[in-house]
Amino acid sequence: MGLHIENSRDIKHPIEYIYRPLNPQLKSYLIQGLTKSRDSILKIKRNIINILTNGVVQLNSFKEKTENYFSEEYQNIQGLIEKINNDKQEYSIPGYDCNYFLPESFESYLDTLCPNLEPIINNCFSQVNNALNDIKSYKMFFFDQQLDYSGNANLDENLFFFRNGTKVLIEFDTSSLKLKEHQYNVNQNQGYLAAVCQVPGRKLFHLGGKGCDNSCAYLIDLYNKLVEQLPKSISRSYTSATYYKKYVYIFGGYIENANSSKCDKFDLVSKQWTSLARFPDGPKLSICTLPHKNNIILASDTGNTIYSYNIPNNTYIPITSNIDTFYYHILIRDSGKYYYLANRNCYKSIEEKLQNWVKSAKSLSIDLSYITSKPVTRGKKVYFVSTYSSAIYVFNLNTEDVSLVVNY
Repeated sequence: MGLHIENSRDIKHPIEYIYRPLNPQLKSYLIQGLTKSRDSILKIKRNIINILTNGVVQLNSFKEKTENYFSEEYQNIQGLIEKINNDKQEYSIPGYDCNYFLPESFESYLDTLCPNLEPIINNCFSQVNNALNDIKSYKMFFFDQQLDYSGNANLDENLFFFRNGTKVLIEFDTSSLKLKEHQYNVNQNQGYLAAVCQVPGRKLFHLGGKGCDNSCAYLIDLYNKLVEQLPKSISRSYTSATYYKKYVYIFGGYIENANSSKCDKFDLVSKQWTSLARFPDGPKLSICTLPHKNNIILASDTGNTIYSYNIPNNTYIPITSNIDTFYYHILIRDSGKYYYLANRNCYKSIEEKLQNWVKSAKSLSIDLSYITSKPVTRGKKVYFVSTYSSAIYVFNLNTEDVSLVVNY
């Protein structure tokens, strides 16, 4: 189902596109690498097809031998029956005595063939199926080179969120400005303010949510619409998820009816959860994030401090303590410029002086709401969603102001 947002009276901005010239040396390097990958595809394809073809040939050979065996045995036994019926005297086969043939033993032996063979064949096919299903798309190999540390450094292409109380995933396309809906095979109806971010392979990591008993985590394949259930975590909401180098990081949040300082990361390869050092300012309802090289910048919902989480050392370092944080907030970066939106306040900083944040004299035009989505930049527009208020917002980098795009 599609709804074109251009029809909404709330939208007052055109779609914008930006382009960046490609360095000639980088262009040559990329073409060379992609050409090798393209040629490898054909080579490995031939090898795998040959393996599968040989397997089919062998299975056909086994099938033919099996048919011949049972046909021959059937004819032999049938022949014995006919000769015994036709002969009036005791019949014997040279070297064999029909009186001593044990049909019960032969039948018992035949009965073992299927139970013995079936698990072997099923296991063989299962292993082949698993091996083929595990073949990854080339998209899985876009890792950190896609993270733009001059921008928001996330892989999110559009905004994704479940309609509250349903299994319907909504996609807001930030290029076409359309809403699309897709039904997904998740275990239960989903809530709001889940921790969500896109990860390599065009997959969506989705954890928890408020308004439902949901400790489930999922990897949702946005390409083929498949859902992989991940090991359960804890029922968590109001905070965001952040992808960085094969892990998804979660800081604080609303856990089991209370704010929490608990922080965790999820390994996308081993599919395991690991606890991190607790947030230094104690339990927090909402913590927004922005990836940085070897660090994640964090702002909590109360207090006046922005932190940098040092990933290798698992430690938190204060960056600045001259701002007023708020529950309704989000961190944004564009071309090395930093923005922290906290309700109607906008704080700004730059890459070279992250310890200094300046509050804009002009307040934002509208109040924000609870936000757990990642910011997605298109041109000079940065989109994000609040599933708490069912609203999609846009931050204009030219005017440095926020407006409502649409309520869904």
